[in-house]
Amino acid sequence: ISHSITTPEDVRDISTAFAYLLQLSEAVSVRARKRLYSGRTVTLVVRESGMKTYSFRNNLGFYTSATHHIYEAVKNLFLTNVSLQTPLRLLGVGLDNLIHGSTSFANIEDMIEGVSDRNENLYKAIDAINSKYNNGLLRGSVLKIGFRQPQGISFSFKKDTYWRSVY
Repeated sequence: ISHSITTPEDVRDISTAFAYLLQLSEAVSVRARKRLYSGRTVTLVVRESGMKTYSFRNNLGFYTSATHHIYEAVKNLFLTNVSLQTPLRLLGVGLDNLIHGSTSFANIEDMIEGVSDRNENLYKAIDAINSKYNNGLLRGSVLKIGFRQPQGISFSFKKDTYWRSVY
């Protein structure tokens, strides 16, 4: 399960890159939960403006379909492997090594901190509202991670397709 976006302009700063990665992580998470999948391998894809494409993977110690787990893993991959010396034109996020019939929202750290039930309830509520009022109304990334969408970038989800529009 993956999503990628060719950006309308070169991505030259980390905050813009992270904004895209968070939205892509959310899109992957929504699709995984909708289809009852969890995965334990997170993939980051970047394409430089010179068209060189790189892919980086991280195997998690647990299965997940939670946005906050996918985003943290992809953010760490980005920080470890991407320098932004060359501007980026494409960013992608993927979730692999999947199991079906399970949507997992908590890892051992979440359970120790006592937030596993809260995470599960949060994602179920978000999914229920989005299902009732057309996908994209609420995002776990906004509620869980406190993300503020940069001005000029609008994301929505329609029929399992990821659309981006600039206004």
